Amino acid sequence: MNLSLIRAIWPQVFIIGTSLLSGCGGGSSASSSATTSSQLPAPVALTSSTANLKAYIGDWAAGCGFVVFNGGAVKSGRNLYKLTSQDGVSVSGTFEQYQYSDSDCTKPWPSAGWPPVTSQVTLKVLSSTDVGTPTGAYDNFIGTADKVEIASRSSSGALSIKTSFAAFSELTSLRFTDALPFSSSDLVYKK
Repeated sequence: MNLSLIRAIWPQVFIIGTSLLSGCGGGSSASSSATTSSQLPAPVALTSSTANLKAYIGDWAAGCGFVVFNGGAVKSGRNLYKLTSQDGVSVSGTFEQYQYSDSDCTKPWPSAGWPPVTSQVTLKVLSSTDVGTPTGAYDNFIGTADKVEIASRSSSGALSIKTSFAAFSELTSLRFTDALPFSSSDLVYKK
């Protein structure tokens, strides 16, 4: 079963992260049904930056995600945060989105020479919060997250400010969500 969740990233650009759940193949028997458990797997532990903003510094790349761009020809995209500097309670750098005219991020839109959509970004940590109690297969996360304010300024000078939540998994993966709880459908950024 393929499930999708629309997440607003910037004005007029929406990312749809996908999760693919696959069931066990083959038949079942009486002996195997006696050992089958309906419990969820162990929750994934997430953590906030715990006031260590250096955790955000670096290049954070997301895999291919489906994109809806003004109903146009862009079908998928890859996002990249390049966070390079820290100042007090914020980090700054750039956000890039590479756009493609197919659904698997192989055919650049509209051509190979097309530059990515780029914005200057500042991520300010407002507070730390509990991610909540797991309630199902798609929000099976525990721990803490940063409540962040993300300000982005496009090359045209337009400013966008939004509040989001950010959390790390072993400081090598970073997730963003617009509202708690986190979901398996959220884009995962890798360092």
